[in-house]
Amino acid sequence: MNRDNNSIEPPLMPYLNEKFGHYCPNMCIYVGPSPIIVVTCPKVIEAMYTTHNKSFDKHDLVKLLTMELTGRSILFAESNPEWRARRKALSPAFYKGKLIKMIEIAKGSVQTSLKRLQGMTESGVKTKIDLIGEMSRMNIRIILERALGIDITEDMLPYWENGKLVQRDVPYVLRTCFQIMINRMFTCHVIMFPWLADKYITPAERDLLANSRTLRAKFQKVVNDRRQEMKEGRRLDEGDFLSILLSDELFKEDNEMIVDEILTFFFAGSQTSSVVTQNLLMHLMKESPIHKKKILDELEQVVIQPHLAKLVEDGKLKVGETVTNIRPLDVIDYEDFTEMSYYGLCVNEALRIQPPVSQSSTVCMMKDVDCGGLVLKKGDAISISMEHFGRNPAEWQEPKKFIPERFDS
Repeated sequence: MNRDNNSIEPPLMPYLNEKFGHYCPNMCIYVGPSPIIVVTCPKVIEAMYTTHNKSFDKHDLVKLLTMELTGRSILFAESNPEWRARRKALSPAFYKGKLIKMIEIAKGSVQTSLKRLQGMTESGVKTKIDLIGEMSRMNIRIILERALGIDITEDMLPYWENGKLVQRDVPYVLRTCFQIMINRMFTCHVIMFPWLADKYITPAERDLLANSRTLRAKFQKVVNDRRQEMKEGRRLDEGDFLSILLSDELFKEDNEMIVDEILTFFFAGSQTSSVVTQNLLMHLMKESPIHKKKILDELEQVVIQPHLAKLVEDGKLKVGETVTNIRPLDVIDYEDFTEMSYYGLCVNEALRIQPPVSQSSTVCMMKDVDCGGLVLKKGDAISISMEHFGRNPAEWQEPKKFIPERFDS
């Protein structure tokens, strides 16, 4: 394991992989005063999310672990009337119209990344490109602009790293804080002594605490600036997440609540989209050229050919005329994405074979239940292993291979 002071690496997943390989059975692990039930069986997981979904809730430990960064966010809060009211207020952010606008933001972010990469390659200087870093930065820019209505990816923040204060940009601070927060859930001292969940005692934990407070202060300022602009009659409703919250009676005067949900919006969106995009890209580049060709063929069929047909129909292009300057990014829209079925299969397979989060945060049942033959007691700490669930040989043929067609049903 990496032991530098700024790293908090969870020991549980490496242990399970070493012990059982890429698939392990349901088990109960005693490493402290109470057990953690690791669930990998599809029948148990299905029963938890369907038959017993009303008895399914977040474990108190998770709220304590995440409070300093995401506060009382609905992602980790107990399901109660206040939680339901907050969730209802947030739902307009995910209406189709808002998602269509997000596609346009995404296209702009990709254009920015392309210009940056083209500038690096055209300079004539041999340059090493961190493709994973570029993809992560691109996704973070999309999420932040959709959340805040402005691009703050170039803003620098003071950041504690190995006990030293340095300057890092907003995407770096967000990404690392959330990753350390996730890993902290599975560290030995927190598992063995749960009452330490809200205590920041190691050097890395103290750095995390300081950096979390810096992030929240940055977002508080963004909220205050936007509220003032709206009072002055500017930027009243631009459709971004922050505008929605500042226009809602439940949220508009509560900065802490707004920051809680904005940071959660970032966490929930970026963690999945950024990692799955990177993983898919690696599979297509290194292992699966045939799948890359199928995606490009689908792009040609769904996006390029209809666009050319429209140009001919409008008299802007003659039949048989050669066109070389069409860029898919300029013409693709939300509806095109819904029709790119093979691309969707590849995304699902990337999620299965290497999930963005290998293990869920700790959850519990609110009463004793029988889930697919596994009896779960009220209050038991439960963690769902997505990594092992997605590689169960009883559920997936050749689970280690990248086969998008397995989702074509």
